[in-house]
Amino acid sequence: GGLGRAAAQESGRWRYGTMSWRRLGDVQTSNRIEITVESAWRLSHPSIVVFGTQDPVTEKGQMFKVSASVNEDPLLRFGDGERTAKFDVIVDRVEPLEDMVVGKSTYIHDYPNIDTVWNATLTMCCRVHGTWNAMRSVRLESSVNLAPGVEGSPKFNMMPTVSLDSTAAAVRAFRVAAVSAGNRALTYSMGTEEQYGYRSKVAPSNVVTGVHPTTGVLSIDTTCHFLSGNCTVTYLGRPVTVYNPHVVVAVSDGFSYTTIDFYVIMQYPSASSIPALSLIAPPAPSPLNGLVTTAVMAMPIINAFAGFNVQLRFRATDADAGQTVYFQYSTLPEGSTQRAVDGTNPSTQQVDWLPQASQAGKHFICGAALDIDPSTGCTPCAPGAVSCIPACPAYRRSEPRCFEVHVVDNPAPIFVQPTARTLNTFMNRELRMLVKASSGDNWADAVTLTVANVHPEGSSIVPVPGAMDEFEFVWKPGRQFGGYNQDVCFRATGAAGAGRVVKNTTLCVQMTVVKCMWSVGPGETLDSIAALFGSSYVQMWALNVEKDSPDAPLAEGDSVRIGHLYQVRATDNLRYLTVQFATTRATLETLNNNMFPPQLTDKDRLTDAAGMEMCILPHSCVGHNEGVV
Repeated sequence: GGLGRAAAQESGRWRYGTMSWRRLGDVQTSNRIEITVESAWRLSHPSIVVFGTQDPVTEKGQMFKVSASVNEDPLLRFGDGERTAKFDVIVDRVEPLEDMVVGKSTYIHDYPNIDTVWNATLTMCCRVHGTWNAMRSVRLESSVNLAPGVEGSPKFNMMPTVSLDSTAAAVRAFRVAAVSAGNRALTYSMGTEEQYGYRSKVAPSNVVTGVHPTTGVLSIDTTCHFLSGNCTVTYLGRPVTVYNPHVVVAVSDGFSYTTIDFYVIMQYPSASSIPALSLIAPPAPSPLNGLVTTAVMAMPIINAFAGFNVQLRFRATDADAGQTVYFQYSTLPEGSTQRAVDGTNPSTQQVDWLPQASQAGKHFICGAALDIDPSTGCTPCAPGAVSCIPACPAYRRSEPRCFEVHVVDNPAPIFVQPTARTLNTFMNRELRMLVKASSGDNWADAVTLTVANVHPEGSSIVPVPGAMDEFEFVWKPGRQFGGYNQDVCFRATGAAGAGRVVKNTTLCVQMTVVKCMWSVGPGETLDSIAALFGSSYVQMWALNVEKDSPDAPLAEGDSVRIGHLYQVRATDNLRYLTVQFATTRATLETLNNNMFPPQLTDKDRLTDAAGMEMCILPHSCVGHNEGVV
C-alpha cells in the first residue's frame, strides 16, 4: 500500500499536450515527416530534471527525459508498426508560479508508402492532481495523410492552462486556436472516449457543453463548480464530483486531424477581481495592418508582411488597484522577442516579431493576465523584467485571449499615377507626367522610383522634394521626334531588409508624337517655324489655309501643320519620294522618327512601311534649299 501511494504521488505530472506533423521534402511524393509534440508538465515532479543530472529544470533550451510512470512508458506509435519509447523534451519556457514547464519533442519518420492514411498516437501516464481525470492516462492523436500536395496536419496553439471566472454562474466561451498547414478550412469536434485515453473519463457534457464546428469556440458551463455544490454528475452509474475538467478537442482540415489535451481551472475568487488582457497596438495607418474585429470572440486579426516588423502591445489590468499584474503567453512565434514590462497595474508589454517568408500563413498569439497580491509573501520580479512571473502562494488568471496574425508575402509596389497607358503629344509641346507608386497594402514598405529603360533625348526626371516614390517625367519633343512611338518605362522597387524579398513593378506608357504637327511656342510665327524645317512662310501658309494671312499672329499652344501626310505604297523607295516631292532623305528622316532603318538604301522598296503614313514637306521650288539637315 505504501509503495502504491508513493507511485501515485509522483505520477501526476501531465498538464497539456498536442501533436502535429509536417511533411519534409517534396510535398507531392515525400514519405518523410517530422512529428512535433508540444507538452506541459508539473515542474516540481521528481522526474523532471535536466538530462544527465538531478538538477531541476530552470531555463529555456534545457532537456529532460520523460520516463515510465505507474509502469506505463510514454509510447509513440507511428501507425505503420514502428514505435518509440524515447521521449526527450526541449524546454521552451519555465513558469515556477504555475509549477509548469513547457517544451517540444520532435521525431523524424519515414513511412512505407504515401497511399495509406496512418494514425500516429502518443500514450503515457498520468494527468496532474486536482482535475477531473487526475492520475489517468493521456492519448494524443494525429492522422498522417501523405496524399500529393498535403503539407502537414493542422496545429493547435493555445494556453496550456485555461482559467475561467466562476464567480457568476454562466456559460463561458473561448477559442481553441488552430491553423492549417495548407490554409484549409478547419472543422472542430469534441474528443471521443478513446481520444481521452485509457481509463480517462470524457468531460461531462453539462460542464463542457461543446465546441463550435467551424470557429473552434469552446463553451464551458461554470455553474457546475466543485465549490458551488452543483457539481455531482453520474459516471458509470454512480455520482461523481466534477473538478477542473481535462478537455480533448480534435481538429481536421479534410485530409488530416490532430488532437489537443488541456485542462480548465474553474476560478472562484468570491471577493477578488480577475484581471483582463487586451491588445492596444497596432492600429496602424493601413486598414490591413490595423485591428480588424471578427465575430468570433471579438478576436483581433493583425495582417503582417514577411520581412517587416510586427509590434504587438498588450495591456493587463485589474480592478483591484492593490494587485500587481503580469503577462503569460502561449508559445510565441519563432524569432519573436518580449520587451520589458512597463508598470504594475495597469501593465503593458510589447512583443516584437520579424516574420520570415518561410513563416507565411496564420499564427495565433494567445495570452492571459495574472494578478498577484504583493502582500502575500511573493518573491518579486526585478523591475521591468521581460518574462518574469513572481513566486507567490496565490494568484488569479484572466480568461485567455487569442490574437490572430496573418503573415503574407510582401506585395509588389503598385503605380498610382499615371493611370493612362498611352499618351499622344505634338512636337514642341511640353509634356509633364506625374509618376507615383505606392507600397499597396504594406504601408511600412518604402518604395523607390527609377527609370526602367532608355528615355527619349531631351526628357528629364524632376524629383518631388522629400518623396522617393514620386517624380515628374518632363519632355518637350524636338523637330526630329515627329512620329515617335515607343514605350517609356518606370520601375518601383520596395526597400531591402533582413528576411525580406524585395519586389519591384514596371510600368510602361506608350508615347506617340503626332506626325506633321507642331505646337506653337512663345513668339513663334509661320516664318520662324518654316525656317526650322528649311521651308518658307508661304509654304507654311499653304499648309495652314485656315490662317487669314502668313503674317497672322499665332496663339501659344496652337498647332500648325508642317507637312503633308502621305500613305506609303509597297513599290515606293526613298529615291522615288525625294525626286517626286523635291526633298531629301535627311528631311524625310527628320520628319519621320525611326521610320527608316540605317541599312535601308535609297533604292530599297519600303515594303515594311506599306500602308503607313509618312510626313512629307515638298519644296515648292526645286533647288530652293537643300532641305533640313
